[in-house]
Amino acid sequence: MSQGLANRAVSAKRKRSFLSIEQKLDMIEKHERGYSVTRLAAEFNVGKSTVCDIKRQKDNIRKFLASSDSGALNKRKTIKGSTNTNLDEAVYKWFNQERSVGMPLGGDAIKTAADKFAQKMNIPDFRASEGWLQRFKNRHNIKNRKVCGESLSADTDSVEPFKHKLNDYIITNDLRCFQVYNADETGFNWKCLQNNTLASRLDESVPGRKVNKEKVSAMLCANADGSHRTKSAIVGK
Repeated sequence: MSQGLANRAVSAKRKRSFLSIEQKLDMIEKHERGYSVTRLAAEFNVGKSTVCDIKRQKDNIRKFLASSDSGALNKRKTIKGSTNTNLDEAVYKWFNQERSVGMPLGGDAIKTAADKFAQKMNIPDFRASEGWLQRFKNRHNIKNRKVCGESLSADTDSVEPFKHKLNDYIITNDLRCFQVYNADETGFNWKCLQNNTLASRLDESVPGRKVNKEKVSAMLCANADGSHRTKSAIVGK
């Protein structure tokens, strides 16, 4: 074979592709709609044998899809789950229960819970290592997020009774929207700089400055239809 032919053969070699679970499911659905193996192989840039393998695994893929967090499926490449399925489900259920009441959780808390569940479930030789934690987070698409706001501290039990009481008062007194006002307090850190920045990829570190917490407080008030806004009351520098 000449050098030119050899070069063309190498360049013509298909680049290996790895399909996500979502892509595999898309392939299965298209095959069931009548797409041929040849057409699917060309569309997804894989070999015909790969298409046939995915077809054979369609029941397992759908079962995995039904039991997984859909948010992570566009990145998952395999359907391999946890070695200890019952333990994984127990820890994830506990995690969701804790988060539903606003409990902030870190990796150490999850590992401690996993070790306790493993002990109760008589799973020998289990240890919630950093590797296990990372795989657990990947399986359930768990990411670090900044805790924002104070909504979980609100007295939600008083909201509905107050809404009904206010509505009855408005009806009884025949009030219009322009006669109903709402006021609330807010703060503004007027010297605070943003906490992120664009930086060159050559920068080894991105130094910052101490956060300045000087702020002013403002009382804002307006009526329900927005036709009148009172002058804001400002407290602070």
